[in-house]
Amino acid sequence: MNNETLKLSEFVANIKYDKLPPEAVKEVKRRIADMVSIAIYASKEVAGTNIGKYAAKSSPPGKASIWSSGLKAAPAYAVMANSGSVFHMELDDVHRLSHTHPAATSIPPALAMAEVSGASGKTVIEAIIAGFETVIRIGLGVSPSIFTSRALMPCAQLGPMGTAAATGKIMGFSTDLMAGAIGGASFLTPLTPVESYSKGATIKEFSMGWAGFLGVMAADMAQNGFVGSPYALETNFGYCINAADEYDVSRITKDMGGVYEILNTGIKPYAHCRQHHSTIDAILDVRKEQKLDVEYPNIKSILVRTFLPAARGVNKTFPTLSAAKYSVPYAVAISMVFGDAWIGQYVEENLTDKRLLDIASKVEVLHDLELQKLYDDKWPAIVEIEMNDGKKINTRRDLMKGEPEYPLSDDDMHKKFTSLATRVYDEAKVQRIWDKIFDIDKSDNITDLMSEFA
Repeated sequence: MNNETLKLSEFVANIKYDKLPPEAVKEVKRRIADMVSIAIYASKEVAGTNIGKYAAKSSPPGKASIWSSGLKAAPAYAVMANSGSVFHMELDDVHRLSHTHPAATSIPPALAMAEVSGASGKTVIEAIIAGFETVIRIGLGVSPSIFTSRALMPCAQLGPMGTAAATGKIMGFSTDLMAGAIGGASFLTPLTPVESYSKGATIKEFSMGWAGFLGVMAADMAQNGFVGSPYALETNFGYCINAADEYDVSRITKDMGGVYEILNTGIKPYAHCRQHHSTIDAILDVRKEQKLDVEYPNIKSILVRTFLPAARGVNKTFPTLSAAKYSVPYAVAISMVFGDAWIGQYVEENLTDKRLLDIASKVEVLHDLELQKLYDDKWPAIVEIEMNDGKKINTRRDLMKGEPEYPLSDDDMHKKFTSLATRVYDEAKVQRIWDKIFDIDKSDNITDLMSEFA
């Protein structure tokens, strides 16, 4: 029997900083900066504040920071808060072929465990790579079926295994213990129906937080003798067969060590569910090229053709901001009116704005079977607009801004980081945090870095 669980575990347990390609190391630093800035901004949002308070209240005494709150907690609870806050903002990165948010369940546990253990910056980088490789590769094994055959949130369901790997790497796990932790996480992983997510139910705010919590607990349990099966992923009783109608366990270890999946992960330029970013890009293209006058009701109808998971986001009214962030009609409306889908467009007053609701009411979303054939190598959207005067405008985007094929530059990343972090800190401190992140591998421990946004 092929043992994909053990092969993956052996690989991540033996990741060494000195053997990593420089481009992967640099990308880790870019992702740390991305996650930290999102969490800093989220710390002043109602949901982010409440997540932090809940985690701190529920936690036993601990020394891990709940970022930018002044609160401390045990590592699992700090990860619950930090991963949850990041995901709440809908600004965290996405690996499109595995349907995962790898940074949200790799970076918070690596930093939390290093903060309390005194691990070096190089070890943090190793741990983050371990988390990315684990969650993405297992996700590849069950995708796209986990999202098309089942109405589940793959990112939340797969997240515990990435967190377990990142945590175990900081803890110095051997191959066998790493397999026990990943296997244990696969046993603990939650069933996460899309229903709450699509309707904007507030429990959705804990999606990545709960995944992170379970992953840290799985690693802690493994260290204390409670391990999962060393065949947890691949057998007829294992994770893959239960997570998806169609799966391929060979994808878990394909090109392992030759391709680092962090380099195949996209970064969000918009504060919206990633499935709808092709639609946003298409609308922005139309807005720029056609100069549509959206101040007046001259649009008769808007049809968005797209792939299945994106076609589920059909809501035309928005009871919560979370619901709006999963809605194609909302994405179309704000992109048309504001020419952007950044944090300023996701505010309570916009949920009842008559202009936005009028445009949203004209949007129909269609699951296009031809576009579905391209998924999930591409996440395409075709937007067809008909004006009241009979004019028709069609545009298409197959991949969205921020994907590896259309990456955000270092300057783009710095602008995103600064625009988010300056909500809480002055520009000098924000730049200092940025510089320390990019020098993290020069540090024997990360105490100085963590003190900046503890």
